[in-house]
Amino acid sequence: MELPDLGRNCALSECNRLDFLPFKCPYCRLSFCEDHWRHANHNCARKDLVKDRQVPACPICGEVVATNPDEPPDAVIDQHINAGCRRKNTSGAGKSGKKSGSRGCAAKGCTTKTQAWTTCDSCRMRYCLKHRFTDVHDCPGLRASSVPNIIPARIRNPPAKKYAASTSATAAMADNSNKKTGFKKIKDSGCIFS
Repeated sequence: MELPDLGRNCALSECNRLDFLPFKCPYCRLSFCEDHWRHANHNCARKDLVKDRQVPACPICGEVVATNPDEPPDAVIDQHINAGCRRKNTSGAGKSGKKSGSRGCAAKGCTTKTQAWTTCDSCRMRYCLKHRFTDVHDCPGLRASSVPNIIPARIRNPPAKKYAASTSATAAMADNSNKKTGFKKIKDSGCIFS
């Protein structure tokens, strides 16, 4: 039984092999067999796009600007600055609808530029991944609800008499453990058992 509608032929004219799991070239978007899907193997017509993808950051506000593979990064940065960069635009919001007054990590002295932020549950401030833990960013929310207020009073301030009695009993046991005790009927014969 033949299945003529399944799979695709390799777009390379010399090959034209029927492949049931064809690969698509990410640059020219043509379907190729396993041997020819890489841009170097089929002499891709869009070789100019075959380079490291750059994600530029704005030199004024530090915001990372998204680009398409066929756009030069310099042109995208120019468009970003002309459209209303965060530092340039002080009205509150740019054309993207994002709040222009938002800054990066709230930790003192941190200048991390990232797209991955987290909000602290205690102080409700935005931090980078390095400063996301409360003990790392010296959380003011944690200081406000300090641990001694959470612990019940009977645990914080235990009764003094109870512990004083048990301490003296422990000391008496320690004194007794240093004394030799044993059966008095058995004489010490000097034998050593191992």
